[in-house]
Amino acid sequence: MRQQIAMMAETDELTGLFNRRKFIELGEKQAALYKRYRRPSTFMFIDLDHFKSVNDTFGHQAGDAVLCYFADMLRKLLRTVDVVSRLGGEEFGIILVETPLDHAAVVAERIRDTMANSSIPFNSGHIGVTVSIGMSEMSGEDCTLDAVISSADAALYRAKNTGRNKVEIL
Repeated sequence: MRQQIAMMAETDELTGLFNRRKFIELGEKQAALYKRYRRPSTFMFIDLDHFKSVNDTFGHQAGDAVLCYFADMLRKLLRTVDVVSRLGGEEFGIILVETPLDHAAVVAERIRDTMANSSIPFNSGHIGVTVSIGMSEMSGEDCTLDAVISSADAALYRAKNTGRNKVEIL
């Protein structure tokens, strides 16, 4: 029972991914490891583009199907060592552990391209959804978790404000 309660406290009920609290906890651990060993990791924030219109057009069950599809896709594309979280709504966070920005950019583009070319089955039809991705690397002498999260968030908003379905890096 305790294990089940502990698991519920750190996972998103719908997708089974880590939740925001666990993402921050693991991000803090990654920041501590970075300070000790100086191996860069990349933080990624992802939004499903125009997600509200999915819910408005097809209903919330369709939105849930899209969220679960995306979560499963991330599990398949990422390593088990990476941190994958649903931060809330249609926003996801990823920590690519010990992955420099140039390698992470390849992963981000693979995620973006896979989702853009996916056709998500729902009822008797299919739903297409794209993603916007913002990324920032944990590197440099004065790097903090707050700084890397702020940079990744700013990069995400730049991706969304400059056309969506793209990857931006700060």
